[in-house]
Amino acid sequence: MEYHTIENHFLKLSKCFLSFSSDPIENINRLVTLCGELMGATCALYNRLDKDLLCSVGKWNAPSDYSLIDRAEGHICYDVIKYATEEIVFIRHLQNTPYANSDLNVKKYNLQTYIGRAVKFNDRYMGALCVVYQKDFVPTSEEEKLMGIISSAIGVEEERNQAKDELKKGIEEKALLLNNMLELVVYQDGANKIVWANKATADAFNTSPELLEGKICYKAFHNIDKPCKNCTVVRAQETGNIEEEEMVAPDGRVWIIRGIPVRDEAGNMKGILEVARDITEKKKYEKDVGQLNEELLKSNKKLARLVIKDPHTGLYNHRYFKEIMESEFYRTKRYNQLLSLIFIDIDYFRSVNDAYGYKFGDLVLKQFAQRLRKSVRMHDYAVRFGDEEFVIILPGSSKKGALELCQRISNSIKMFTFGDGKNTVRLRVSMAVVSYPEDGMSRSSEFIEIADKILNRAKEFGGDRICTISDMMDSSMVNDKITTAKHLKQKLVKLTKKSNQASIESIFAFAKTIELKDHYTGNHVERTVYYANEIAKRLRLPAEDIKLIEQASMLHDLGKIGISEKILLKKGPLTRREFNKIKSHPQIGVDIIRPIQSFHGLVPLILYHHERWDGKGYPFGLKGNEIPIGARIIAIADVYEALISDRPYRKALPKKEALRIIKENSGKQFDPKIADVLIEVLKKGRIKTL
Repeated sequence: MEYHTIENHFLKLSKCFLSFSSDPIENINRLVTLCGELMGATCALYNRLDKDLLCSVGKWNAPSDYSLIDRAEGHICYDVIKYATEEIVFIRHLQNTPYANSDLNVKKYNLQTYIGRAVKFNDRYMGALCVVYQKDFVPTSEEEKLMGIISSAIGVEEERNQAKDELKKGIEEKALLLNNMLELVVYQDGANKIVWANKATADAFNTSPELLEGKICYKAFHNIDKPCKNCTVVRAQETGNIEEEEMVAPDGRVWIIRGIPVRDEAGNMKGILEVARDITEKKKYEKDVGQLNEELLKSNKKLARLVIKDPHTGLYNHRYFKEIMESEFYRTKRYNQLLSLIFIDIDYFRSVNDAYGYKFGDLVLKQFAQRLRKSVRMHDYAVRFGDEEFVIILPGSSKKGALELCQRISNSIKMFTFGDGKNTVRLRVSMAVVSYPEDGMSRSSEFIEIADKILNRAKEFGGDRICTISDMMDSSMVNDKITTAKHLKQKLVKLTKKSNQASIESIFAFAKTIELKDHYTGNHVERTVYYANEIAKRLRLPAEDIKLIEQASMLHDLGKIGISEKILLKKGPLTRREFNKIKSHPQIGVDIIRPIQSFHGLVPLILYHHERWDGKGYPFGLKGNEIPIGARIIAIADVYEALISDRPYRKALPKKEALRIIKENSGKQFDPKIADVLIEVLKKGRIKTL
């Protein structure tokens, strides 16, 4: 799912939450509708389990003849509730499952795909949110998260609905009591003598209405010699108006006491009607509603934060970047302060997704974001700008400070192993630093424009570096106008080089896939390139040939992407069949790069790097000078580096032992002249330890 689509989904979800009414069932239907629309479903339902019945409380786009209440046994949603977990339940090809017979809706409406999640309220799973399709459909991880959020929200609304029903029931009971004169009602004359009292009053004081008649109110009820402080009956007598007072009884109950003047037809006051109503439950209800409103307010604040956060990494999102960038740049210019931005692009990240899939790639991005958060200050802004692109806004930082932070981030990323217990990867990043006022921006948008050019330059140099605007200040970048034939030629050369660089980056992304499948091969490639380069220089080969050897060394094991990891990582001896499979990797690598015109010079070096000087190599058994010199160089660099490195099937050999093997196979496996050069430079320390 695209990044902006995810952001749009969470924005719609936030608007839905913010538009909630006081009716939980209405809110549930809004959530079900939103789920169906965002998931692109044929129909969406929320089913609640009521004893042995399944009741559709919320529905969207349900057929007119759909039964809202049905026996639960056999329905998919019943099993989702019965065997509930926190995970999404995803079933494809429904017509080929037992549910085609047990759940009548499957055949009746020709359903093909079911996606559901159990809904929990009052600490029990009592319902299921589901979307169904009349086609085959596979949800993304972000759509699964969306289902999880909506099902949790439905659970909250179910709890509110249950609380509302209970409170409503209590209110109805109190109304029934009132209609039956169960409030404490006492009629008194002007001297506070009780004329009559209802049964509820008498029961409250463990007496009878008859025994209360004729007694003084405050003596009968409170056993005191004068009216209570703030007595509503006394105040009603004095003012002639209805008086009301709330009081808390010694047992903790809350009462509302009213003194109501009773007048005759002439308007003369005849007495006072005292009505006492127990409002303890009402107070509890008000408190509960207040708590629910507080929780809703907290949820709304949380959703407001989600609108500006990337839901996957927890960093600020692209939308918020635009807002904060404008305000920070305005403040920086107004108060003559400093502002720096670091733009970060993960090199060759496509190879991570290609090798292990997008779920693993998402995990790596989340871990990468955590590393960034740990590296920045509290008042800095870490932003996910795009898929594998990130930005750090540094208010008050100079270019020097930003570059120092870049170096810390680079070191942190290089030292960290990303992934899970099963698969791990190492990352490299390209970074561009842009600073105000040092780089002379007049608009906030220029930060992005300049940073994009700087990152392109970093990529041209192979990535894994930190660049600033000074890295662009050569003549070809400063003045882009074509004024002479010579300049036109330079421009064409530059464009060709840029095109080749793009191809190299694309192929190098495949090469990185080898490192993901087999980390032995990943490190091995880097060192083989170094050794081959040193030998080629020592032999004083032309610069063009050295460049081809360097690139071919980088890609010599590219064909291993077609070899099973089980074979690549096998610790024991290979079978004949497995070894024949390994022997096919030069041809696989050549087949990959052959369609690219600019890589044709690499084909023979990659294809023949396992041929032997004595003709016993593969794939064609070439002998001696029939083998291109570049392939001969890569062959010996490849073997030497493999000997001194840990492999899945053995530990690294000592360098002395590796040199002995090289000497022993000089003139057999290796070109003796090239073997002598390697031995000479190793003895003289020309090749440093990598």
